[in-house]
Formats: sequence, structure tokens, C-alpha cells
Amino acid sequence: MPRDFFDPTPEEQQVVLIDAETRRKAEKLIESCEQCNPLAAEISFDNILDRVTGSDPTVTDYILEAPAKCPHCRRETFSKRLSLSRHKRNNQMVRAFLFDQFAAAAID
Repeated sequence: MPRDFFDPTPEEQQVVLIDAETRRKAEKLIESCEQCNPLAAEISFDNILDRVTGSDPTVTDYILEAPAKCPHCRRETFSKRLSLSRHKRNNQMVRAFLFDQFAAAAID
């Protein structure tokens, strides 16, 4: 596998600042987090941000203006922590999106 599949070059890397409005949109997609529901949490908050922003998950990292909060327990949810999406269909769509992105990157 090529090195850049897991580690994009600095030229390819995108860093996106997440403002309060975008953070709130992403928070609305969270049902619970790994802290309050560890057995069900399976999607990282990064993946939810990818969906909200439309960014490419293979090259995008996020800087949050302020930490997101789980709507269930109100604890801070950081981008690498796992979350449970509000709708099972959303979870399936995110998994399908990620699979497509990684499959396309593996072919290139």
C-alpha cells in the first residue's frame, strides 16, 4: 500500500476550522458518545464532521473552535472519540461513505 494512503503529504493535508454553527450541526447528529454509551459508539466525531462539511476524510483534520458536547451526557466529545449517530440510517450512510472513500484511495 502506498505511504500516502495513511499519511498524506503536507501539500495534500487539509485542516478545517470548525466554527460554532458547524459544530452545532454535527452535534445534532450525535445520539450518545463513547463515554455514556461505550458499547454502541462506533463512529468517530471526525466522520460526522466529514459528512457535515463534505470534506474528504482521507486528507482532512479538524480544529474545533470549542469542544462539541454529547447531547445525552453533555461531556465534551473530541474529534477522535466515537459517537453514535442519531439515526441508524446515518450510521449506515457514514460507513458506506467511508468504505467508498478508502476503496477509491486504495485503487489509486
